[in-house]
Amino acid sequence: MTTYRISQLAERSGVPATTLRFYEDAGVLPADRTPAGYRVYGDPKLPDRW
Repeated sequence: MTTYRISQLAERSGVPATTLRFYEDAGVLPADRTPAGYRVYGDPKLPDRW
C-alpha cells in the first residue's frame, strides 16, 4: 500500500496541508502516525476524486 505524508497528499490533492490537518482534527480524514510522529495517509483513505 502506498502512503503519503501530509505535504505529498496536499500536493497530489490540491488541498492545503492546513485544511488536511483540520479534516483530521474533525475526524473526517484519519491519519496514521510514523514512530517519529509524521502523519501518513494511505490510498484507501483517499476519496476517489483525489
